[in-house]
Amino acid sequence: MDKHKNSVEGELLERQLSELQKMRQHIDSLVTDLQSKLGERAQTASAQLVRSSSPDLNFFDRQDQTYSVVEMKSFSAKPRPVRLHVLDCLEDIGWMAHTREIAQYSAARYGRDIPPTRFGPLIKDEAASYQSRGTRPVWLCVGLTHDRFEPIRRLLGRSDWPLERRIVAPTSGRIQHLKLTARLCELALGADETAADPLMLKILAADHARDLPGVKLKRGQFDLKLWSDVVKDLLNELLPRDEELRREAAARLGKLSDFQQLFGMPDVIDLEPGHREKVSRR
Repeated sequence: MDKHKNSVEGELLERQLSELQKMRQHIDSLVTDLQSKLGERAQTASAQLVRSSSPDLNFFDRQDQTYSVVEMKSFSAKPRPVRLHVLDCLEDIGWMAHTREIAQYSAARYGRDIPPTRFGPLIKDEAASYQSRGTRPVWLCVGLTHDRFEPIRRLLGRSDWPLERRIVAPTSGRIQHLKLTARLCELALGADETAADPLMLKILAADHARDLPGVKLKRGQFDLKLWSDVVKDLLNELLPRDEELRREAAARLGKLSDFQQLFGMPDVIDLEPGHREKVSRR
């Protein structure tokens, strides 16, 4: 009798143990699924936090480990201030550029329009900020004549460039045009991946190349590499004399105040046709 009772109780305990093991396996499975879902949510939240705090990562391509500069500068939710955007454009171009050229490049490369009337107040504000002893990593500045260091209205540059790059000698007009043409051709070669309006950037390069010797433009045909080679040959011929003149002027300009090196010698900076703003020398 006792043996039969023990046997029944043993079978009952085995069934209960088996059911408990099944329940434990089910619970373990639920815990694993829950942990997986929580992990996915945590990764998503972390990615969103990084993207909101680091705009540069919003356009990171994890497949080829690269990111698009044009997207970072053009298509972020909050556009960069005009001043910084102009500095960006000048950094891309790498040489002094007229405001009209900067506006055209901005529209083609970044899809951002800069009204022509915006540049005058921009330079005025920059000079005023400098005079108020503001601190900025890079200043927007103007081109200066090589002899009297007079400011050249609407020819803009960056303060972190060497002095000789911000000086305009009698031979520098041609050099500036060739430098800009070469850079536009270089940028247009990769325009399909980098530009907001690739065709517009190529047309802009073609417009600058139209006066190159031996170059004949054809509608819809962009011989960017050919134009670039022609420019290089011309620069090899013309650049040495221009560099010599600008280096000589830079040596004299370096003896003047920092303000004069950025904004020129005169007591009056001509900002807009018919408008002149007085600034004191430093």
